Amino acid sequence: MSAERHKGILDALGSRGFCTATSLAQLLGISSVTVRRDLALLESQGLVRRVHGGATLPDSMAIAKPMSWREHERRDQKARIAAHVVSLFKRGQTVMLDAGSTCLAVAEAIPSRFAIRVITHSLPNMTALASKNAVELVGAPGTYDRELAAFVGPYAEAFLAQHHADISVLAAAHVNVDQGLVNNHTAEWTIKRTIHSHAGRCVLAIDSSKFGVPGLQSTIPMHELRCEIVTDSGLSDEQRRLFEERGVKVTVV
Repeated sequence: MSAERHKGILDALGSRGFCTATSLAQLLGISSVTVRRDLALLESQGLVRRVHGGATLPDSMAIAKPMSWREHERRDQKARIAAHVVSLFKRGQTVMLDAGSTCLAVAEAIPSRFAIRVITHSLPNMTALASKNAVELVGAPGTYDRELAAFVGPYAEAFLAQHHADISVLAAAHVNVDQGLVNNHTAEWTIKRTIHSHAGRCVLAIDSSKFGVPGLQSTIPMHELRCEIVTDSGLSDEQRRLFEERGVKVTVV
């Protein structure tokens, strides 16, 4: 129950920017005392910043921003990342493509005449690929999550688990060497783990602003992470060293 409350708090702060303790209590159907206790815990983890009368997100966090916001952030960096990721694909391969703004950039970067199969649960990915005649598009069913702009739930999870790809492309809210790959939506947990494990090769496409930042949920712990990382030139030498010391290949574009 506490994890669900914490997700509700972070989702509310991500969409509204600031919430009072009273409004959070009313929204979540819990007491103000419980909200204040949860906010204190989340602040100790670096996930929220308490201010007079309520709380907001730390400036460094990008939790629960709607897809419509995220796709306009750091567009140049994401385009460079996407171009490199697409260069890794070979004709005739099957690609499993995660949801998220960087993965959408990957979908947009795939040439119309490039003959590959793409499996995805993301509606924006499907829209971007629908008119590319050489691409065989396989869409996962499920319950549509408007914030993620993707189909989630048991149908989507079971569908993806039935498939295997030559290469998968993952996105993440953040990545750090203590937690590994982290996200802030519980609905993504199983889907991301499936995308990670159901391919011969896995690529984490993530911009440099998302490194070293803590998150709510450790989706793929560092000791399980077998992705190579593709990111932009904003990545610090220190962050790159931390990951490479743990055997993770990091490509900066």
